[in-house]
Amino acid sequence: MKKAKKIITLFAAALLCVLPILSTPITAKAVEPTTYSVKYDSGSGDWRYMVGNWNDENTSREIYYLKQDIVDGDYIIIAGASGYTLELDARLGNLTVLSTDAAPIITVKGIDNLYVLNNSKCVINGNVTNAYIYDQGLCNFNNNVSYLEIIGTSDITATAAAGGTVGHVKGYDNNKVYYDFYNFNKGTLYIENGSVRTDEKEYSKTPTTGTTAPATSTPSAGTTTSSGSSEYDDVPKTGESNAVVWLMAIAFFCMVGSYQLKKNK
Repeated sequence: MKKAKKIITLFAAALLCVLPILSTPITAKAVEPTTYSVKYDSGSGDWRYMVGNWNDENTSREIYYLKQDIVDGDYIIIAGASGYTLELDARLGNLTVLSTDAAPIITVKGIDNLYVLNNSKCVINGNVTNAYIYDQGLCNFNNNVSYLEIIGTSDITATAAAGGTVGHVKGYDNNKVYYDFYNFNKGTLYIENGSVRTDEKEYSKTPTTGTTAPATSTPSAGTTTSSGSSEYDDVPKTGESNAVVWLMAIAFFCMVGSYQLKKNK
């Protein structure tokens, strides 16, 4: 009996030693987004892509494979296009339109952050959370935009229109803010060469309660941090204790105890 009590005591002490380790949560992190660069190849008559920034010295692949691999939250850089259509079945973390002549039509499930750079042009199908149009860029939004910035250096000259609603529009350069307007009715936003052409009855000059705007973002093709959207809700942000580990540990100590009992008989 004394031997049995001794074994039970040893088992309890050992379990207390490993308890802090077993109770420590196992943290799982969301997978980092992948950046893809896409470019229309007039020779093949189709889009091509590569992982990371576009490099003409690297081998590109058919867009078919990108459509298989892309997931919600990934980043896309339009490295070159001229009035063609691109459809991707994903909600993008970032879309950077880096170099276009005529406006390609980009259709996606949605975009967290859109950057239109280098006087590029584009048409967007899909709701956009934050949009930033620089210099003489041009963008037509066929759906809703939560927040839109028209940005210049010494003046603002971008052009934008929206077929949906727009929650907040800000136009500014390095010298001043030209306007800060809110709640554009559906299909009414029209900005031409930096100037708002929408009738004043179609929007508000004061924010509604709870209206917020993200901090001004400097574009970084494919590396700008995406907004806190809900794409990763199914991925655990904090860990949970693993019941299987507990059971294995208990089974191990029971086995040791059983062995000691047999040995001491």
